Amino acid sequence: ILDPEGNIFFEKRDAAEAMFYEKTKLAGEYRLLVTNKHWSDSQEVTLGVMVGGSKTLKTEHITDVQEQIDVLDTILRDTQAESTYLWIRQKNHLGVVQSMHSRVLWFFLFDFVALTVAAWFQV
Repeated sequence: ILDPEGNIFFEKRDAAEAMFYEKTKLAGEYRLLVTNKHWSDSQEVTLGVMVGGSKTLKTEHITDVQEQIDVLDTILRDTQAESTYLWIRQKNHLGVVQSMHSRVLWFFLFDFVALTVAAWFQV
């Protein structure tokens, strides 16, 4: 990474990963140079930049512990209700599948008996 004056601000060579955090002292344009030495390889770069001053923590940013507990309680109740719904739905679906399987089996047995009787009368 080059600073606005062209000096090397940060350098990392032959590394699969690099992460650094630094406050800059010069205002201006910083340049990031990433090279790929092998034409068959690909590289991915994730760059996170924070611009501006730091924020200070205010009292409205701090949430009450009871508020957090209430939010977690609501999330847990919603999750439990959805889980119960999915379990009941799965149970009903299993009952439908078993009922259908039973009807298909009885139809097959009736059809087999009918065809056997018809074949016996033809002989």
